[in-house]
Amino acid sequence: MPACSFCKKMFKEPRGLTMFTFDGRAVNYCSSKCRKNSALNRDPRKVKWIKKDKESANVLEGSSNSHSNSNLESVNKKSD
Repeated sequence: MPACSFCKKMFKEPRGLTMFTFDGRAVNYCSSKCRKNSALNRDPRKVKWIKKDKESANVLEGSSNSHSNSNLESVNKKSD
């Protein structure tokens, strides 16, 4: 399941639009709304209709691994 390049929402494959840039990078959009806002060079952090979930941001950034690393660091600090 790809994530939208603008709003970072996960969507199923037959939906949305995938564009390829000249340097070979794939840009996925879940809707025309995201595509048009990206073409207008709008900042996704400043657009009010995008949901800002901490859980979805953690999944996309891969910080679920950082939680396990922080637990290991706290255990190492306790053992020192």
